[in-house]
Order: sequence, then structure tokens, then C-alpha cells
Amino acid sequence: MMLRIRKIAAFLTLAGALMAPALGARPAGAQTPAPADVVFRETFEAGFVPDTFCAVGTCQVPAGWEVWWVPRRETDPEGLNFQPQAARISALGRVQTGQGAQRLFVERAAFTGGVRRVISGIKVGTRLRVSAAMQVWSTNDEASFSARPSKDVRLRIGVEPLTGDPKSASAFNPGVIWSPETDVKDRFNTLTLEFEARTSSFVIYTYATMKDPVRHNEVFIDDVVVETVAGIATPDPLRSANSPGIAAAATVTGSLPVTATVAAPALTLTPAPTAARPASGKTYKVESGDTLSGIAAKTGVGVDDLRRLNGLRTDLLTVGQELLLEAPPAPPTATPRPPGPGTAVAAAPQFGLLCVEAFFDNDGDGKRQADKGENLVPNVFFSISAAGQLVSTRTTDGINEPFCVQNLATGSYIVGATTLQAFNATTPLNDTKVVQGGSATTFSVGLRPKSAGNAPIVPTAIAAQAGNRELSNLALPILAVGIGALLVVGGVFFALSYFLKQRRI
Repeated sequence: MMLRIRKIAAFLTLAGALMAPALGARPAGAQTPAPADVVFRETFEAGFVPDTFCAVGTCQVPAGWEVWWVPRRETDPEGLNFQPQAARISALGRVQTGQGAQRLFVERAAFTGGVRRVISGIKVGTRLRVSAAMQVWSTNDEASFSARPSKDVRLRIGVEPLTGDPKSASAFNPGVIWSPETDVKDRFNTLTLEFEARTSSFVIYTYATMKDPVRHNEVFIDDVVVETVAGIATPDPLRSANSPGIAAAATVTGSLPVTATVAAPALTLTPAPTAARPASGKTYKVESGDTLSGIAAKTGVGVDDLRRLNGLRTDLLTVGQELLLEAPPAPPTATPRPPGPGTAVAAAPQFGLLCVEAFFDNDGDGKRQADKGENLVPNVFFSISAAGQLVSTRTTDGINEPFCVQNLATGSYIVGATTLQAFNATTPLNDTKVVQGGSATTFSVGLRPKSAGNAPIVPTAIAAQAGNRELSNLALPILAVGIGALLVVGGVFFALSYFLKQRRI
């Protein structure tokens, strides 16, 4: 009996050992991997602030984030490479966790860009995993799902190690590490990449691109997480050889090589080299723990003045960075020498005009035809900017357009329009226009009222003129009635005269 019990116990022990792996049990002495340590998490719940670099429309992002995009050029295909607008969204299906997510969007256009931010204080050599949930809504109508969507929509995330080099960070630098691409519409997909921190700071990029300027092209981002990875993780994703870079970005979007000077702002970590500054200009060298507001308090120079004097686009500072506290004295002006025979004289700088207008696009062709009743629209707000600086604004009155901004130096300008929700745009609401010396270029926005379908609406500013035109249409019927009445009266008079004449005879 005892022998039989021992055999059963041995059998059960052996069976338990064989079944343990299948049941998830760990062998004796095995160590459980350490849980991931979250270094950074963004849930897009609150704390949204304006991104002042955006020149067009609404740009709201969480503090520390900023919008980046590929700038549009005049030679780009119609509808491509427009600045995306940004805002917080809480709509059902567009948020993965919590109550909010980041929304990037354009109307009747396409963009290549995303949001980004700097992560600092990382121990060099740490293995990190970066992840972000992203999805796309792309439709050519008002459907809540992607109907007739934009073609070739691609999403990914990337990181760029910051080495302290004064060169600006950019999504198109060859050192950016990218995750594999995905195309997910109307549902979230978590994009992930792992890498080893070679510097104590890096930039996170979200990236989206599409090719068709459909009615709505929108990207939603939620749950951006940076966490440590214990042990040896998977190799780094594809590097610069398969990263977009300048040439690849041109292939994706159909644009020319990117220059990050107008609409793709570089993430400035340090100001431009200061070697050329005059020695007489007062400066301050950044120390450990310094902030821009703290330096302003120490030196008495305002934060805005510090940004302006040093060309800062963010408040990020590096130890040892030299900040200018006052404008350097202007260099002495040399007295020009009269040109001698055969000397070429430099031409004076030329200036041009940039004009804006909004019109009722009754036939939806994107072109104004005033002879067909496509009148001007009042209460449309236009903004014109260059290199991140606002140049001019205009709210239309529906009468005095096109409105032209004069004396603009030759160069590229970003023009954007904001209109009432009652209208649908039949043309892009923002564009990059090139001003040439001695000439004028016009940015026209076509609009259709939502409530009236294709029926035109006469602006209130010229309603009286329209009424006069309608009244004038009654002139011909009134004239005809008057002539008829005269004929009747004349006939009666003639008949009466004839009757009296006959009686006298």
C-alpha cells in the first residue's frame, strides 16, 4: 500500500512539473522581469495652451508641445502641404483613455506634420520604449467614418537624440529614429519604438502624411508614454536610411526639399552662434537651474525681450549658453563713394502687393465669377505672416475687396482665413504666397452656405444694391401697363368724340 502511494505521489510531481510551463508557472530560481518605469506620460487631458508659431487658425497643444509641418511652396500640387491646425478633442471614438486627445486637422487640404516635445533628464545608456496611440479620420463628406478617404495616409512616431549641438532639431535630420509606418482609420493603433538613450535629452515626434485634399483630413493622438525597458530589448527600428529625410519627404508629399525657415519651425535648443556679436553688448551665461523667467528677474530684462534679442522660439536653455541682454550698438555706417565709370549700382529693394478676398462660390469651382453673381463675403478674418511674425490682418466688409497689403518685401508669406461655421469652404483656407517686387498676388477663398445648400446668399453689406436691382426688374411691366392704360383712355375719348360728331350732323 505504501509503495502504491509513493508511486502516485511521484506521478503527480512529474505531471505538475510538465504542466507548469503551460499554466504559466515559473521554474524555481527564475527572476520576474522588473516592471517598466514610466519616465513620461501625456494623456492630453488638460493644460492646453496656444502654439504661437502657428500662423493660421487654431493651434492648441499641451504645455511643452508644439506643432511642426512641411511648408507649402507655390510649386506644390493643389491642396498639398498645408499647415495643420491643432486642438483638444473629447468626442466619443476619438479618445483612447480619459476625456481628451490631441486633434490635428485641415479642411479640403492635406498636410505632413505632427506634434513634438523635448524629454530631458534621461540617464545615458538607458533602454527606452516610446509609444503613442494614433488614428485618422479622412472623408470627403460629413460621415462619422472615413468615406472616400485620402489615399496613402501614413502614421509613425520618432525620436531624435539631442547632442547639445547648436544646430536645430528637425524631423528631417538623419539622426531621427522612426517606428514602422501604419495606416489606421477610425480606430486607435499604438505605435511603438525602442532605442538606447545616447544623450540625456531627446525629441519625440508624431508624424502623419496624406496625399488627397478631401473634405476632412484629421489625425488624433492619445497616450504618449516613455518608459524604461529592462534587459536586452529589440534592436532599434530603421534609421535614417529608411527615414523620410528631405528627399523622402518630398516623395511622400510631392513637395520640393524642405527648408525649415517659414512653416516647419526648428526646435531651437540654443541661439545662433554669438561670435559675431560686438563685445560691447551685455550678455548673461546660463547656469545650472536657470530658467528664462529667472534670468529675467536677475537681469531686469523682460522674458519677451530675451526671446526677441536671442531669437528663441522656446524657453529651453542649456548650461553655458550666452544670452544677449541688450541690442548691440549699430556698426558705423561707411560713407558711400560715388560710382565711377563702369561701376554697377545695386538696385533698390522692390516691394509688391498681397491681396485677399472671400466670395460666394455658387457653382463650387473655386473661382470667382462676378458676372454670375458670385459676390464678396463680409466678416471673414484674414491673417498674413512671415517667418512666424504677424504682418497684417483684415476682416472683410464684402465691399472693398480685394484688400491689398502694400509695400511687402519680396518673399514667401503664409495667408490664412477664418470664417463663420455657417459656411463650407470650396478652396483651401490657408496657403503660402510668394510676393514679387512690382507685382500683386491674390489669395481668394470660396465659400458656400451650409444651410442653403447651393443657393447663393447676398451679403448684408450690399443687400440694398440687390434690392434696387430687383426693383428695376419691375420697370418693364409697369411701363407696359401704363401704355395699355393710355391706349384704353385714348380709345374711349375717340369713341365719345365720334358719337358727339354724329349727333351734330
